[in-house]
Amino acid sequence: MGSEGMTLKSLKGLLSASFGTFAYAVLQAVVLRVIAQSGGAEDVGLFLLAQAIATPVTLLSGLRLRDQLSTEAIPGGVGPYLFRLVSIGGPLGIVGALGWLVFANTATAIVGIGVLVANLSQSFIWAVQGAHTRRGAIREVNLLDVSLGVSALASAIWAYGSGNGLAALAAALGGSWFAIGFLSVLRALGGVRSMFNRSAPPTTVKNDLAMGVGAMGAVGQITSARLGTVAVLGQESLARIGSGSFLVRTAIPLVSGGLRVLSPRLAHAHQTGASAVLAFEELVVRRVLGAAGFLAIGAGAIGYFIGPAVIGLIFDPEVAPTPGTTAILLGAAPILYSSMILAQLFVARRDSRSVTAMSFSALAVTGVLILPLSQAFGDVGAAAALALGYLVRVSVATVRIRSR
Repeated sequence: MGSEGMTLKSLKGLLSASFGTFAYAVLQAVVLRVIAQSGGAEDVGLFLLAQAIATPVTLLSGLRLRDQLSTEAIPGGVGPYLFRLVSIGGPLGIVGALGWLVFANTATAIVGIGVLVANLSQSFIWAVQGAHTRRGAIREVNLLDVSLGVSALASAIWAYGSGNGLAALAAALGGSWFAIGFLSVLRALGGVRSMFNRSAPPTTVKNDLAMGVGAMGAVGQITSARLGTVAVLGQESLARIGSGSFLVRTAIPLVSGGLRVLSPRLAHAHQTGASAVLAFEELVVRRVLGAAGFLAIGAGAIGYFIGPAVIGLIFDPEVAPTPGTTAILLGAAPILYSSMILAQLFVARRDSRSVTAMSFSALAVTGVLILPLSQAFGDVGAAAALALGYLVRVSVATVRIRSR
């Protein structure tokens, strides 16, 4: 009975920690639906392009502070990092805005700059969420996620309802997320005056930038797979791979919730001492790898037998991948989730080298294999190249953890 009570309590904690990311994902999907219905495929394409450009910039300027602050052995909050966020994100934002102004017309530039401002503001919100996670304030973390999703949806409804279109949506999105970011930082610091008290962060600029580069590398692996698929197999194959990947992303909120539960415990282990850290990490590695192997087999079987039908029902039968492709994509999902959890162990150590080694080894493997495997085996080969990249990421992480 006691064990059952602990299991139910753990499940409740996981679901509570996952609520914000799940709500955010749902609201973002509704935003895309509003854009598609009101603005058409052209607006959707431009919005996704702006997001594709802004995302790596934000990952770099965000310095992975959400993860760093959530695993601090001695919590210091967002204050020491505020100047670093501004000094790195500011120049990147200016360069990105100038690029849109130079290479795009006015309406397109407004979309790009608005989305860029929104994403850069989100990097500050991520840092605040990390500080809240460290002290167990999951309600505050969820509230910020929901606020971002609601403001995005409100911006879309207002922009298209008033007839102003995508440019107005992007401007409203940038303004609302900037306001949410400013207010969240202000609240976390306890007042305006605290924003100017610049204490030194416990990590170096070089280490933080390496953390950001590692986060960019993880996105780069997906990008290389998409580019290789389009180059060899065309847009239709990319659509099939993308629709299969949609099922993989549906569990990401649960993984994010798991990290929010894990991070304070990991921070406590680092606060206790080296022996506690090693014991905790060994426990995490054993459980993660064991679960990943078991779930990969089950997910692969589900993907093979019912995956194409489910995807065809959600989207359209024409973009449903073959059973083999779906089996590989879903079978690789637990490996991807495992790599996200193992990376958190390195972040807690402030081991940016291992974080970047994980990301760029996976990027290199997928980048090298995507063309020959796609040419030889079609969609199945493209999915395999992506899955092998995930497997390499977990392998590198396991070797580096065990070696220390």
